[in-house]
This record gives sequence, C-alpha cells and structure tokens, in this order.
Amino acid sequence: MNTSSVAADSIPVRDFRAIFLWPLRLKPGIPELKENARHNDKCSSAQWLGKYADWICSNSNNVWIDSGHYRDHNFRDPKPSAESRYAEFVYFHPFIQKFLYGDPFADPAKPPSIRMLHRTDIRTARVQLHKDGPFLNFPVERIQLILFPSDVAILAVQLNQPTLPPGCHPFSLADAEDFLDWGRRVYPPFWYAPKSPGKVPHSMCWCDRAGKTVGHPSDFATINPDNPGIPVVAHWKSLVQPLTPSGGGLNFEQVEDERIPTLAFLAVDHPELVSKPDMVRLAFLDDRGSPNAYPYSRNFLSNFESEYCYDRFWGSRSTEDGAVRAPGEGTTRMFCTDYSFVMLGQSASFFTSHLSVHFEQHYFVLALIAHMQKASLLSFWDRLATVVHAFEQEQPSANSRHRFFEHLKWLLVDIADFTSRFWFTEVSNQLQAQELFDLWSKHLKTRQLFQQVTEQTSLVRDVQSIQWQAQAETLAAVAVLATLVTTFAAVVVALPGAAEFLTAPFGLGRDQKPSPLQFTALLGGIALVITAISWGAMKLWQHHMRRPLSGTKPNTS
Repeated sequence: MNTSSVAADSIPVRDFRAIFLWPLRLKPGIPELKENARHNDKCSSAQWLGKYADWICSNSNNVWIDSGHYRDHNFRDPKPSAESRYAEFVYFHPFIQKFLYGDPFADPAKPPSIRMLHRTDIRTARVQLHKDGPFLNFPVERIQLILFPSDVAILAVQLNQPTLPPGCHPFSLADAEDFLDWGRRVYPPFWYAPKSPGKVPHSMCWCDRAGKTVGHPSDFATINPDNPGIPVVAHWKSLVQPLTPSGGGLNFEQVEDERIPTLAFLAVDHPELVSKPDMVRLAFLDDRGSPNAYPYSRNFLSNFESEYCYDRFWGSRSTEDGAVRAPGEGTTRMFCTDYSFVMLGQSASFFTSHLSVHFEQHYFVLALIAHMQKASLLSFWDRLATVVHAFEQEQPSANSRHRFFEHLKWLLVDIADFTSRFWFTEVSNQLQAQELFDLWSKHLKTRQLFQQVTEQTSLVRDVQSIQWQAQAETLAAVAVLATLVTTFAAVVVALPGAAEFLTAPFGLGRDQKPSPLQFTALLGGIALVITAISWGAMKLWQHHMRRPLSGTKPNTS
C-alpha cells in the first residue's frame, strides 16, 4: 500500500499509547509464603493469592491497592465508560468472563480466581532517549499487577501520548520507534563500550503528580557487567517493590529476556505513507532507520505480510469491485510477534475514536491471557527442572525420595489446576478475536510448549508410578513371606513330636505343659524370626530404591 517513502522523523504521531506487559515468576523467600506452607495450610489457590496480595499491599505502605476483581477499572485516568466495559465483557466466552471478571452468581465473599493490584501515585514517565535530546513526559494511565495461581504475576503499565518542551519538534514516528525499542528494556542487551550500554534510553524515571521522582531513576550505565546473575534496572525494580529479585520476602524472577512484551497504538495522518522498512521496524519494535533500508534481509522478510501482519482492515482505497472506500477505511494495520502487538492507523477517524478503546481493553485482555499462559508454562517447566535437579544433588535416601515425590505431587496438582481453569485455545466467538489469539499463540508457541510440559510431567509421573508399583510389590512380597513363615511355624507345631522338640529347651516332659511365660517366650522367638526375615526384605527394597532414577531429567534446552 506504500505509495512513497517518507522518513519516519517527518511523520508526526497524533495519538500514541504503549502498554508494557512484564511477566514475572513469584518465588517466596519467607517460610509463611513458601510452597510447603501453602499446601500444609490446605489453602485454595484463590485464598493463597489473597495472602500474596495482602503481603504486597502491607509491605508497600499501601502504595499497592488491592482492586479485587479485574473488572474494576476505576483507578484508570481517564476512566473507561460503562459502555466500553460492557463491550469488553461480552466480547469473550462465558468461561473467560468468569475467569477474569468473576461469576456474578457466586458467593460475593468467595475470593476471585486472579488478583489485581494497582497503584495511582505515579502519574508520569519522564524519558530522555538521547543524551542531548529533550525530555519526553508520558502520562501514565495505568499501573496494574495481576496475580495468577500459577505463581505468575504480570505488571501492566500504560503510557500515552507524550508532551515535549516548547520549541521541540512534534513527537514523530522515529521517536516512537526509538522509545518502543529502548523503553521496554529491563537491562542492557549489550555494551558499545564501558559505561555505554546499547539499546536503552539515556534516562528514565517515574514521577508523581507534582513531578517528583518516585523510586529510583534508571541506572543502565552503572550496571556492572561482571556481576553474576541477571540485573534489573533501578526504575523497573522500584516500580514492582516490595517484590525484589532476591532476599527475603516475595521475590520475582525474569520469565524471558530483557525485552518486556509491548502493545503499541499509533495514529498518523497518512498511514499509507509509512514505508515498508518502517512497518517492519514497528512490527519487531526496532529503533529508527532509513525509510529505504530494511533492518533485516529480504529473504528473512519474504513472508512478512503473511506471518506478522493482520490486514483485515488494511488495503487500497479501491475495492475489488471498483467501489471507493470511505475516508479512513482500509487504513488500519496490525502487527503481531511473540513480544509485540502494534496497531497503526489514521488519526481523526474511527481508529482513534473506537479502536483505541479496543486496544486498551479487548486486545489488552487477549495479550494478558496469551502471555499469562506462556509465563505459567515456563514457570512449571522451571519448577520441574528444579525439583529433579535438587533430587539429583541430594544423597539418595528414603527421605530425599519422599521429598521429591511430594514436590512433584503438588506440581502436578498445580498443572492440573492451570489446565482446567486457565488453558484456553479459544477465547471468543468473534472471528477477529479468534484470528488474533491464534496468531499470538502461534508466535508465542504456547501450544507446543503446553505439549512439551505435559509430556515431561507425564514421563516423571510414569516413573513415580513405577516406584509406587515397585514399593507395593515389595510390601506384598514381605507380607506373603511373613504369612508363609507363620503358616510354616504353625504346621511345624502341629506335627507329631513337635511338642517334645519345642519344650525340650525348657526341660519339660511329654505330659508337662509350658508355663505362660515359657509359651510367651516361644511365640516371641517365632515372631523374632519373622521380624528378622521381614527386616532383611525391607533392606533389600531400600537398596533397590536407592538406585538412581533414569529418564526423569527434562529437556530444558
């Protein structure tokens, strides 16, 4: 559809919105929030999420506020209308409605299946992309922390059209490309030189209504690349406090790499004038470049339209039957990859008045579900690998094997809970929602990942079943052996002459009966023999159980 190549810095962006979705795995560092405490307390997953939410709110000086159900949007500024919330609700299948918004006929005292927290103290994100460049002030519309029973949390931060100092050029498509590429980074992906990190903004911080910095500003340049572990830049770390990367309390862990998955909405005057290289940059969230130079090879981009573009509302001004489209029609293009969803459309049209609401609500929910599923599956896989690795590092014993199977049991319970309540391959009857969710799932590879996780857990479960079967067979053999020995003893006692033989050690004659004490000693001797035989059989079983497991280590490559 491109009719000419226009440089991105010459295309002003009239409406800009970006939503960062940062998936995190929660790892409790205090005993009362650890996995064994959860299962010992016999809490439901919803009740346990309530404990997480209470801990976060109480340890943040109530900066984080518990919204309860996801349907509460009253903290957003501006607040969405009741009509738009209604349209969002009916857009999804009933089981999605119950999962996100709660069952309207359920007991109001029953805790929701997911938990949503929000904070309203931060009103602006102040960003300086280049060292000598102007400060961009992005209004913050929402900051949400959504907690899921799979020990996954997703931080959602929405930034809107920035304001620039007087005398600066308008916010351009090139500025948007730079910000979308750099602003989402949790840590530098590489270094140009010492103290010179690449692909990150020069500075970024969060500010309150008065313009005062909240938390810590970015510290990309001061991160020590020699330190072990994966760093988290200061302004993102301070945003999720009291969650911390390590130490006591409730810790968080990166689920993927430094690129936070991002949704973006851009309205320009003439989207058809955006060059194809810039469309590629928008799709893959790459920074600015020449309108005539592709960021990747032509071979790599040979299937760009079919794989990464959703063109239901994109096309030429003339339709196939010769009719001319109304102004604004056919000017909306969507791009989707595993870490990005971008909408490009025409300003002052249906795109900005209606599709912006769909972007913030309907498409946001699609992205939330898709990334929740992937983060949960990766979390399960990591838990499985951790359990197996911990068992392999321990000295083989009955206790270590018991701990291994106990952790495995609760992992399987959590996977079954996730599969029954949060694993969906379809979320709506709407064709567009089905197509977009399929495209998202395809790029995130969640369906292949789900199959791999279930296959790995099934393999370990099969090994567990073999162990239990071996234990049952061993115990059955011991019981049979004890029964045979007892039966043999009874038969021996009943044989002619057995009485003289058995009473001879006591010095008794044929007609004399043993005393109760002598009879008890006799039975005790028989029981001792049976116990010794049983003990020997159990030692053989324990020796068998100490043999290393085979075939249980998951493929984590």
